Amino acid sequence: THGQTFGNGLGNSTEPQGRIVAPLLDSWGFLNGVNARTIYPNNGMRYVSVKFREDVPKIFGMDRVDLNQPYWVLEGWLDSLFVKNSIAMAGADCQTKGLPPEHGTFCYDNEPRNSIIVKAMQDRIDGGYAVVVWPKRLREIKDINELAVKENFTVDGIMYVLRENVYCGLSATMAISRWKECK
Repeated sequence: THGQTFGNGLGNSTEPQGRIVAPLLDSWGFLNGVNARTIYPNNGMRYVSVKFREDVPKIFGMDRVDLNQPYWVLEGWLDSLFVKNSIAMAGADCQTKGLPPEHGTFCYDNEPRNSIIVKAMQDRIDGGYAVVVWPKRLREIKDINELAVKENFTVDGIMYVLRENVYCGLSATMAISRWKECK
């Protein structure tokens, strides 16, 4: 395959474009799109999403979450596989229509210098949701997947970290302000 060009719908590349594909199912199990994550670390586009219906948000796991119980909204679908009763955004710009704020907690990647993530966290707080603000002791960890894979955290260990770092309202805004300064 040396010198072979691989097409991926995003242009051509001389690198393989292998991806893990996750279905975006609604609460009835209907396929509304797919989200694909590259398996190659140097691939320019880490995630690619395709929606089949414009009126449905890009969310992974709606077919398995109970929104009447406390639930978690994570940034990546791989992260959601480590967290009980969770769904995942296919991008930080997740639409929250149909997600009750009284039970929802958003957990974004640990990127305090990313202004898009910081703004999204504040938007969720303003919308009545709780957010996870990563603790200083885990500042080198990018996301839940890294917590599991690189740090060998169990599902129970991950759930403990999440629960211990949930903030809402003014205390969330203050915690985000401190978090932004820690990297």
